[in-house]
Amino acid sequence: MTALANFYAEQGQDNQAKPIYEEAVAILKSTLGTANSDYATVINSLATLEYKEKNYPDAESHFQEALISYENALGKTHPFYAGCMGNLANVYIATRKFEQAEPLCLEAKAILEKQYGTEHPKYVFSLQSLATLYERQLRFSEADSLLNLVFNANKSRIAKATSFLSEQELANYIALFESDGNDLFGNAYTRFVSQQERRNLIALAYNHTLYHKGFLLLTARRINGLATKTPASKKIFDQLKSYRQQLAAEYAKPTDLRKNIALLEEKANSAEKELTQMVSTYADAIKQVEWQQIQATLKEGEITIEFVHFRENAIDRPDSIRYAALLLRPDGQEPTFVSLCGKESSIC
Repeated sequence: MTALANFYAEQGQDNQAKPIYEEAVAILKSTLGTANSDYATVINSLATLEYKEKNYPDAESHFQEALISYENALGKTHPFYAGCMGNLANVYIATRKFEQAEPLCLEAKAILEKQYGTEHPKYVFSLQSLATLYERQLRFSEADSLLNLVFNANKSRIAKATSFLSEQELANYIALFESDGNDLFGNAYTRFVSQQERRNLIALAYNHTLYHKGFLLLTARRINGLATKTPASKKIFDQLKSYRQQLAAEYAKPTDLRKNIALLEEKANSAEKELTQMVSTYADAIKQVEWQQIQATLKEGEITIEFVHFRENAIDRPDSIRYAALLLRPDGQEPTFVSLCGKESSIC
């Protein structure tokens, strides 16, 4: 029953998923009781659906119930408990209950770091939630530091995964990365309008754009072709792919269940070095450029312009599309954010 509800939810068919979740909650409550992890997971899924629908009162109530259930069934150090706590914190952020949100964000982050380490997607997501909270509280320096950690962690994970991702999986990664970029530019625009500090955020957004356009859209699909040009290089690349698949599977586990990480990392690094020596253009393909390298190539009087579009992060205009430009000059200054217009504007 819950598998069907999960399928509908993943397909965006919330109207079909919700009654199934509600029925499953009632059945599990009557048969297993509330101190059960299966019950907690279903009610957490129901609350996630309600959060997505912006039904915050019901989402808050159900996340609170799921959190108590996870605590009773699994304890307060389990990753599921931490994930549910982070979900509840996101409701509080959305409803501007910031004082209630922060301790939950910090506790969830600490649990997930201990259980999974700092590169796991669930830990990175906890950083993102905390950054969103700090952004809403105008604590921009703290938000920027966290967003930089999020960007570097996602970039590292994606770069390692490109050797074994399918085209569809890579497309999914690109979509998630685009969503992160949208949040960065939405925050930059909000700070631009309110004349708040934004230099570090804009530099990060510029690097995000470079990585998205340069590595994800172009280079990632080119790497496989370069690495398989000869039978010898293909053999090494297949070994690298295998090591990284094994590493990805191990890193998905809690830290105390992981095996052979150091050995697999060593083998993957050795294979990549060998591939770099064997295929002269492979090193250039995996190189990731940041704004400082672009600026260093500019001559006096030259300028680069990156055009971007994004959704506003304003509460009263969450789906409003805006256009902007990022300007980079050869004068040692950080990139400049220039707001152009909204999608609804007839002049841009």
